[in-house]
Amino acid sequence: MWFLDKLTIQNFISHSDSTFEFKTGKTVLIQGNNVTDSEQDSNGSGKSSVIDAICYCLTGDWFRNAEQKDLIQNGEDSAVLSLSMSNNSMKENLYIEKTITKKESSVNIKLNNKEIVKSSVNEYNKFIIEKIGISKEDLMNYFIISKDNYKSFFSISDTKKKEIIQRFSNSEILNDVQIEIEKDLNIIQPEISKLEKLSSNLDGKLTILYEQKDSFNEEIQLKKFEEDQKEILNIESILEVYKEDISKFEANIIKLRENLLEEDYLEDYKKESSKLNKKLEDVKEEMKEAESFYNETKSLNRDIEKKIQPIQKNLIEVTECPKCKNEFVVTDKGFDVKKGKKEYILLNKDKKQNENVLKELEELENENLKYKKEVQKEIDTLDSNFKILNREQINIKSNIDNIQSDIKRLLKSRKDNI
Repeated sequence: MWFLDKLTIQNFISHSDSTFEFKTGKTVLIQGNNVTDSEQDSNGSGKSSVIDAICYCLTGDWFRNAEQKDLIQNGEDSAVLSLSMSNNSMKENLYIEKTITKKESSVNIKLNNKEIVKSSVNEYNKFIIEKIGISKEDLMNYFIISKDNYKSFFSISDTKKKEIIQRFSNSEILNDVQIEIEKDLNIIQPEISKLEKLSSNLDGKLTILYEQKDSFNEEIQLKKFEEDQKEILNIESILEVYKEDISKFEANIIKLRENLLEEDYLEDYKKESSKLNKKLEDVKEEMKEAESFYNETKSLNRDIEKKIQPIQKNLIEVTECPKCKNEFVVTDKGFDVKKGKKEYILLNKDKKQNENVLKELEELENENLKYKKEVQKEIDTLDSNFKILNREQINIKSNIDNIQSDIKRLLKSRKDNI
């Protein structure tokens, strides 16, 4: 994470020369005192100017609606804003300096004390936003906050909340699914206990019927025995059905519990995903640096070629004096042939070395592209496996719903048959 370290403001609105130093992890309260107009208290003392300066350094836009020329102090030709930032986890320091005139502005950026060169002010601003890893919209809405633009996260739409949450996490949250599964399991368990109790009562009733059978006389006993025997067979049949269903429910519940997603899997997925994405960003950064060096070397070779061409032309036209044996060029009498030959050899040597460097950079780029594809493939495989497991959790919940429906059907059937 990036933290502000130091802000310097010169000739900007109400600030002639101000410096602010920030402490990491500490909240800074800015209070104003208008020394030029006692009636205004803190108004006009430069509080909003501090926010404007930070906003302009980071995005190139003003926090308030104002003309650029109106932000330079009267009597001054320009204003200078500078902002120092640091990222301890990445071990990087970023220095931004912006000079504002009434017609245009210029930018100077240093990353770890190394100057960054871009083709335009917009390219500099784009580099800063990409480096700190926050969009301009989020920076204005959630990091640089005033009473005019404050918007609570809890007051925005559900769609916007989801967009913000998904920006910081590429995974789906499964905690709610697991909670629902546990709730359904808690509902099923009492129903199973009821069925077991019913089974015990039926076993007791069966025992009583067998005992009563011996107390009747032979004729009555036989008739009663036949009736009881039918009832016993019916009860035994019902008990077998209930016992089978209970066994199935218990087996399904055990299986579902075994297939529940482990709580630490989501954290493992996030760590592995973050690790792979870090590899991907590193190789992208390396490729970007190599491309920059490649372009610089190309530019050097073009400059060398421009120097070689006039020398080569003169060397082709060299004439040797038959008397003194001195060499000269008729069309360019001031051309030193000996010096030109030496310079021609040195320039061709530099050109050859640069061409070798370009070849090595092209090979490095091919290796980086291959590595980038491998890392991306690992990321895609990880995401695919995670989606498969997530679908399995949804199926588990669906199966538990089905079991609950079966239990309700079984209870209704018990009332009808007993």
